[in-house]
Amino acid sequence: MAIKTDPCKDGLTPECFATAPAWAKMAFAYRLLCALAPPEITRRLQKYLLDAIFAAGFDIPPDFMMPPGVIFPPGWTPGDPLPPGFEFPPGFDFPPGWQPGDPVPWQLFFPPGTVFPPGFELPPGWQPGDPWPPGYPLPPGVPPPPGDTGPNPPGFISPWEPGPTIVPGRNPPPGELITVKLFSSLSNGRVISRANNWPHARGGDDYLNAVSDEYSAGDAISAYFEGAQYYVNRTFLYFDLSSIPAGSKIKSAVLGVVGNTRNDSSVRVYKGTQEDPLVNTDFEAYEGYPFALATWQKYEAPDFNTNLMTLSSGARSYIQGVIGGTAKFCLREDTKDRANEAPTILAPLNGVNFSKWSDEDYKPSLTLIYR
Repeated sequence: MAIKTDPCKDGLTPECFATAPAWAKMAFAYRLLCALAPPEITRRLQKYLLDAIFAAGFDIPPDFMMPPGVIFPPGWTPGDPLPPGFEFPPGFDFPPGWQPGDPVPWQLFFPPGTVFPPGFELPPGWQPGDPWPPGYPLPPGVPPPPGDTGPNPPGFISPWEPGPTIVPGRNPPPGELITVKLFSSLSNGRVISRANNWPHARGGDDYLNAVSDEYSAGDAISAYFEGAQYYVNRTFLYFDLSSIPAGSKIKSAVLGVVGNTRNDSSVRVYKGTQEDPLVNTDFEAYEGYPFALATWQKYEAPDFNTNLMTLSSGARSYIQGVIGGTAKFCLREDTKDRANEAPTILAPLNGVNFSKWSDEDYKPSLTLIYR
């Protein structure tokens, strides 16, 4: 398509207002609104603005989020330069024959910074705009296509509080739901990695130290820079499932962790593959897609402010598969460690209280509902 001369390419100049006055007024109002009510805070406002930004009739999916302040120039069509701050995913192309007013291909909405898992390959011949092939897991954080719930959506901090446990010695009627609260074993702890460069610290290539004798640690789930050294801490938990009868069906799983003195970022929960007891080389003992994502909370007296994370269906399947054994979890810092972004300051730190406390209120817990 032909590249058009944009009268507003230098901003909302007198030339822009003279050539495209209606568009310039809407663009000015939109940018002012983005400054006063950022879209990431007030998502609904964009619902009423997108018709002014795109061509009339453009079919915008309900979950679409524009980068703050991005405006498409008047008369923009596919093939024209993109506005500053807006990027299509690598390899993205509009389907042949697509025109403004046609439905937007859902692949356009891969979140910025989407990382495909190592070795991930789509079927031969698949092109952006084609339906997402069945059986292929979506990369972490990518919303599923319309009508598809996607595999194992990440969990969230849940306000739900577990109900009473079954009375000891009582036999429940067949099919009755049972709630049990388990506490992490004393093997729980963290593995510390330290190096003078970020790739080595994140990869556990230099100094490693497994610690399982702490009551708590303010940096138990962290990635930070201090004293010319990079540090990465990952926490590992163990839950004995021997009390769960064989053949039980796990209906709900909520992981509870009481924070400590810091809560700088978010945390992801993974399936753990660590040894018991914890050893240095367990730094990378995790696998699979995340079971939950939580914005961390720290302990504040008198409330424990427990981080309650509702685990995904994939986590429930994993727990069900290890009934009679041990369920293991790894907790990683999300914004630097998981995202592979080198920290530059003494942050982010997220604290944890471990099972060495005699008071069960401080111990990491796993609340299961099963039948």
